[in-house]
Amino acid sequence: MTVETIDKRIAPWMTTVTIPLTRPVDGHRGEIREVILREPTWGDVMPVGNPYTIHHSPEGVPIVVENPAIIEHYLERCVVEPMHYNLLTNCNLRDALRVRQALLDFFLNAEPGDAASNTSPGTSSSSSASHPTPSGA
Repeated sequence: MTVETIDKRIAPWMTTVTIPLTRPVDGHRGEIREVILREPTWGDVMPVGNPYTIHHSPEGVPIVVENPAIIEHYLERCVVEPMHYNLLTNCNLRDALRVRQALLDFFLNAEPGDAASNTSPGTSSSSSASHPTPSGA
């Protein structure tokens, strides 16, 4: 069995997001107080695609359906800090949801026509049609 080595380096052009944890997690070198995510790259996206699909209700309202396995794929690759992704298994629910949403925001904010928006779809006061909120958010 071959274990893939994931490059955790951040190129100068990459966007990162820092998510402060509401409850620190024990790590190898002390408490982990934040998670740093880098934006996904071509090499991350092309093998598996988007972490969600968008469907439409009969009324035309967009409904985002997440794919947990693909979200996990991206988090394993895009969590820069802590260096060992498995340390996050002890995060509380609130922090887990915030980290997941930060990852999804990279994709939702990259959708065509959304480049000017800097709001999170989970907290935006704009219509859900412009930024549908993923299920479970």
